[in-house]
Amino acid sequence: MSAKCPPNLVSARDTLHRMETACRKEWLLTNGIGGFACGTVNGLRTRRYHGLLTAALPPPTGRVLVLAEMEAWVEAGSVTCPISSHLYRGAIHPNGIHHLQRFSLHPCPTHLYTVDGAVVQRQVWLVPYHNAVAVRYTLLSKRKGVRLHLVPLFACRNYHALTHANDALNPYAEEIARGVYVLTPYPGFPALYLHTGDAYLVAGPDWYYAFHYPAETERGLDDTEDLWTPGALVCDLQRGKSVVIMVSLSPFVELWAEPPEGRQVPPPFCEHPLASALWCAAEQFLIRRPQGTSIVAGYPWFTDWGRDTMIALRGLLLIRGRYAEAREVLNLFARYLRDGLIPNRFPDVGEEPEYNTADATLWFAWMADCYRQETGDEAFFREEVYPRLRECLQAYHTGTHFGIRIDPADGMLRVGEAGWQVTWMDAKVGDWVITPREGKPVEVVALWLQFLRVLTESAHRYGDDATAATAGELLRRAREAFMSRFWIPELHYLADVVDDGGRQDPRLRPNQLMALAIPDPPVPRDLAKHVVRAVEHHLLTPYGLRTLAPFDPEYRGRYEGDVPSRDGAYHQGTVWPWLLGPFADALLFAYGRTPLALSRLRSLLKPFEKHLYDAGLGTVSEIFDGDPPHHPRGCFAQAWSVAELLRIWASTRGS
Repeated sequence: MSAKCPPNLVSARDTLHRMETACRKEWLLTNGIGGFACGTVNGLRTRRYHGLLTAALPPPTGRVLVLAEMEAWVEAGSVTCPISSHLYRGAIHPNGIHHLQRFSLHPCPTHLYTVDGAVVQRQVWLVPYHNAVAVRYTLLSKRKGVRLHLVPLFACRNYHALTHANDALNPYAEEIARGVYVLTPYPGFPALYLHTGDAYLVAGPDWYYAFHYPAETERGLDDTEDLWTPGALVCDLQRGKSVVIMVSLSPFVELWAEPPEGRQVPPPFCEHPLASALWCAAEQFLIRRPQGTSIVAGYPWFTDWGRDTMIALRGLLLIRGRYAEAREVLNLFARYLRDGLIPNRFPDVGEEPEYNTADATLWFAWMADCYRQETGDEAFFREEVYPRLRECLQAYHTGTHFGIRIDPADGMLRVGEAGWQVTWMDAKVGDWVITPREGKPVEVVALWLQFLRVLTESAHRYGDDATAATAGELLRRAREAFMSRFWIPELHYLADVVDDGGRQDPRLRPNQLMALAIPDPPVPRDLAKHVVRAVEHHLLTPYGLRTLAPFDPEYRGRYEGDVPSRDGAYHQGTVWPWLLGPFADALLFAYGRTPLALSRLRSLLKPFEKHLYDAGLGTVSEIFDGDPPHHPRGCFAQAWSVAELLRIWASTRGS
């Protein structure tokens, strides 16, 4: 078996015509600068983010959904039939889905339709590193020819919003070259360029009304939208021939007649379909900012987040040998470090970075050291990373934002203040912080120990005796105090948080795994086994770890409903696949790298072989319900989910 990128995922007619099943399966294309396209395998747009071109202006933020869909009709002899479909409230129209026979993901999202003996193929691809999409229709059948009628449906709005018919729109297209039209829909909105290929435009500006997005209904959000068109494109298509329609935000984008080739072939250790899929899915999250490479946290609605980026860096970049890009990522966040903190989030255009995170900087220090060890790039670490880690130590001594400061009593880092969510359990609705965790969260303290370890060792390497002494003494004191602060003897696991009064939060959560996952755990190995057993018994599911044990009164087993309902469950029982990474590290620490332990790790990945065909095709969802059957939820493609599963796979090579 050889590794292929990506593995081809195919849906046949019986699957495509089961509405609930087909609408749950979503494809994704990305362009490397934050833009993307996505939809369902049966062509029905079920959420506001579904579209053929979501552009990033400027990359990777400022996203706008430009082209929502291409309505298509085939005229074959005396028969005219649709090969596209839309959802309206209580109806599907037109019924092009009736003619849909097959969907395949490779080499690009491809739909196959049959109409009165004519077989028409539709393919979609994005132009790498450009805000441009190509839609190709090909006549594959023996019929001599058909006439295509194509209606491009535009949204031209912020990708989080919805648009409705309005008088401000300018829907007219101006031909600026043969087969190239410019559209200027709104003042201040970038000009759009429509390349019609062998088709010609029959002008007929119009609005299409009341498209319905049931996924938005489920999320308790606005669920109806209007779209507009400048007219219809008409093309006579002969047997074996194609027409390519392009929409771009640049007038001179090269016309791509074929979908781009995959940019990287998986290595031999990824010959298994799951590993190959993870390897290729990793590429979708890498983006180019003007300042260098970054990592999108998830599609379809996240941008690049500091914590997510650092957690994902090993699996997406280091394991895949993408060292230059890993360095760019680290350098990007290092340049934005302020008052001891790297950004929690690079928001959309026009907004300042957000710094409300206590642990992202600690992850940054660890991942920068992983990069140094993997590459031997001591110069980069010494010149760009180490000075900033020293700045962080000083900021934590003085005390920085959000109550983040060193506790002089035990050398540990305490974090948080009323009204702010600064750990990875960061859901908030209005003024309601769902998991406040003020004090000393166990994973933050564990990452703090690793931070001090990295800083102490590097200070020794660079002859900085004063920093080595300061950091080393903090490390010694914090390690010595760790078990007395966090261990709960009667429960045989670690407290989730120790508050400023020394009180332990006994709720069973997965965060304690970080105390076993760092390179030099502060937990004795015999007690670590108790932690792993407790987590495995109460939190482990086929798709990751629950964020709260089901026996807890605050446990929420389903992530559904309106925003308060969903955010209230986000870290109160919802399952996160990325947590399997720390669980794997904890398992190996507690039981050693034995054949049995490695086999156990491989078994953790088995359920995701099926998940490749569900939700986001060929990738891994952000979250799952805590209760069986553990439906996938949240983003259908999440960076740290893919990264940590790939890291687990790589760690079991040769087992």
